[in-house]
Amino acid sequence: MNSSSIINKLKRNSNLKVRESNFELMRIVSMFLIILGHVIGFGYLIDNNSYGAIKEVLNIMMYILIMHVNSFIILSGFFQSNSKFRLSKLFSLILQVIMYSFIIYCISIKIGWITNYNIVSIFCKLLPSSIGSYWFISSYIIVYMFSDYINKFISRLSKVEFKKLLLVLFFILSIIPFFTGKMILDNNGYNFYNFIFLYMIGAYLRRYPLRESYHFKVFSTNGYRFLMIFMFICCFSVNYLLMYYASNMLSYSNLFGEISSRILSNKLTYSNSLIIIQSVCFFEFFRYIKINSKVINYISSCVFGVYLFHENAVMRNNIYSLFNMEKYYNSYKLCLYIIVCTLIIFSVGVLIESVRKLFLKFISNLRIVKKLVDNLKNLCLSFNLKINW
Repeated sequence: MNSSSIINKLKRNSNLKVRESNFELMRIVSMFLIILGHVIGFGYLIDNNSYGAIKEVLNIMMYILIMHVNSFIILSGFFQSNSKFRLSKLFSLILQVIMYSFIIYCISIKIGWITNYNIVSIFCKLLPSSIGSYWFISSYIIVYMFSDYINKFISRLSKVEFKKLLLVLFFILSIIPFFTGKMILDNNGYNFYNFIFLYMIGAYLRRYPLRESYHFKVFSTNGYRFLMIFMFICCFSVNYLLMYYASNMLSYSNLFGEISSRILSNKLTYSNSLIIIQSVCFFEFFRYIKINSKVINYISSCVFGVYLFHENAVMRNNIYSLFNMEKYYNSYKLCLYIIVCTLIIFSVGVLIESVRKLFLKFISNLRIVKKLVDNLKNLCLSFNLKINW
């Protein structure tokens, strides 16, 4: 091996991304909480529960876990703000969505979950339009496609300018909808512009670590993590109490009823001010955990597949009824049972994604596939398109 080959190999190795297990653990916990929230929500456990104590426990659980989606986008901003847009990543993302949509649709036809279908509906699952059935993926792809431009814009901002921008966005996208009941600006967080705001928060936290700012400098690492836990608890507690008293004041008077209804309309939205702060605390807690685990890193690489599996529209309409949770509606065993259900869904999702990755690895090594990829790259070069693959 000559010297130039050695140098090129070293360059390639230096560009390999090393997974940070603390953040990978955060991805796993976030996905677990997403599934847990869906088990409670799409299982209609709160609406169908007549036992007040259990109902309140489930409500509190929802207020604790609701920051899960925000944490994913903040984490994306943290890493992507220091990276470049890659077309291969976009293609891989779209292909993954199509594979899950098509396979789940075909299996659902076979087992009888779908009875009204035709060749056109089956073919449509092979098109990128399948992305539209996942609101999170649709918004995430838009943010990812604009990531280079967002990064270029924020790189020109000073710390003061960046901070002012975030405060302005926080006021417009969070404070105003919270206190006006979305009458001036309708933002519940299920959109790409709220994701861009969260992306910028992640980028800011990377450039200007919170622990090195303001009064946080005086805390040790353990003290800082404890502070984040305390602030996290304060956020969901205040949010829960605010909504609890707002619901009790709906009929107090016309004025209090109007204010309460506006506040209640934002109780579990991703744009809720307290939930955004809660999300930052959640992120900062995991940021300073020191851990290195190949198992965590591997499981984390499967969580996107877990999302696509369990949040598919067909799965969402059928999977939760399989667990017969209604038999535990008025029992304290319900809380334990929904955690078991969540673990089962998560584990099955990881297993399915592992199989998909092995299959895709086999396909990608085929000569015809490699040739198609090379032809696509050459086509882009022929149009003088400078694209990061």
